[in-house]
Amino acid sequence: MTSAPPPSERPGNTAAQTAAIPTGWRSRWHPRVGIDRVIVSAPAIAQIVIAATAAFSFAH
Repeated sequence: MTSAPPPSERPGNTAAQTAAIPTGWRSRWHPRVGIDRVIVSAPAIAQIVIAATAAFSFAH
């Protein structure tokens, strides 16, 4: 019965090569778009908060 050769002697045994894969997500996403959306929505958000606070205070 023959045993398998040690891992260092097996053919094709090389260290795994790893490298960063550039996805380009940083060039496609920027927080400025989200900030702009919040700035544009701020009046509507404030209106909802004020209306809900007024309704709560009126009910109690």
